[in-house]
Amino acid sequence: MYKIYKVSREYEGYLNIINMRLRYYFTICCLSLHPLRIQTGRYNNIMIERSERYCVFCNYNEIEDEYQFICLCPLYNQIRKKYILRKYYVNPSVYKFHALLQSCNREELLPLCLYVNEALKIRNSQFINM
Repeated sequence: MYKIYKVSREYEGYLNIINMRLRYYFTICCLSLHPLRIQTGRYNNIMIERSERYCVFCNYNEIEDEYQFICLCPLYNQIRKKYILRKYYVNPSVYKFHALLQSCNREELLPLCLYVNEALKIRNSQFINM
């Protein structure tokens, strides 16, 4: 994920835009330091093939990766509408997703960080109830 997000060797503008507390949530997505199955499936006791690391919260048979987590999974529809600009989740695409991660627009990045924070809380509470 990082090599998709990081396209050049220069100072990242988001470091000046996002405060340290919220920057954590942006960083875990860019560096794949999150609990999504695309990551956790590689180091479980029984490794799950990458092509089978599906989201357990929806029936779309989509691999649970950053794109699916932020733009697609219906579990997060309400908070997605609250935090993410409509252009990123209506007719979503990987290209739009990459544009969001590469943005230096405060009005896009701060809500994205808040979304990731809240979505991870929802995800964790769903696992507790499973």
